Amino acid sequence: MGEYMKLVKQFLKEGRSQELNIQQARDIFKKSCTQWKPNKEIYRGVRTEKDYVLVTPSQYKRKSVNLANYYTLFLDEISERWDAFPKRSKSLICTTSYKIAYEYGKVYNVIPFDDAKIGVCPKKDIWYSFKDGFAGNELNNLDNLVHFLDVMYYDIDKTEELEQEDPKLFKEQLLKIEQFIKSKTYEELVYLDKTYLSWKKLTNDIKKQGIIRTLEQCLDPDTNDFGVTSFKEYKQPTNLKESFELWTDSDCLLIKQELYDSFIKEITGR
Repeated sequence: MGEYMKLVKQFLKEGRSQELNIQQARDIFKKSCTQWKPNKEIYRGVRTEKDYVLVTPSQYKRKSVNLANYYTLFLDEISERWDAFPKRSKSLICTTSYKIAYEYGKVYNVIPFDDAKIGVCPKKDIWYSFKDGFAGNELNNLDNLVHFLDVMYYDIDKTEELEQEDPKLFKEQLLKIEQFIKSKTYEELVYLDKTYLSWKKLTNDIKKQGIIRTLEQCLDPDTNDFGVTSFKEYKQPTNLKESFELWTDSDCLLIKQELYDSFIKEITGR
């Protein structure tokens, strides 16, 4: 086994991200980041002061930071429509915008390893990426979706919360919600909770086609203009006023932004 592979395997044992010295960063770039080009800038804000970092996101599970983990669990483990995308729970979340990365900490340039798969949101954050109306029903953002599921399950079981880790259990709970809705008329649901006044079409859709298909329509990647590409084909947006959230489950080399230009110039001459 070469020294480079020994290094990577050691880092995988120690954690999702490990600090590199400059020579280790150079070796990784030369061996694993050969598809890098100047028009492939990707950024991430990190609360650290390390100069060079190797990140192995697929080795660890991440949770949604600002929201219940339901939608990540659904996209990664239940909906087949997202099978072509990297799993968000196993990915590094990045951005095309230096400004947005700066809001989260020290800015790093992210260089995925060769042939990395990259998911692309249509907006600056997945939070804003689903179209108003969510497949024509009353949900209009992920916050509303989480609220809908919470209310539904609370009306079924006031002692248990929706699962955020185990996809099998979460799917069973979704099917309980479906059974509950199908067992009630709309008027009975409204009598239980006035909140259902806001969800007439949504509950009708669940009655007709089931909760899994209804949520798949709400969160459909094609309908909502999500994209998936490879790092080889990826290009930074030409309109720098636009910004998009990206995610990849590939190993990545992170370089502190103020060191990035000199690092690249030294290796490539650009």
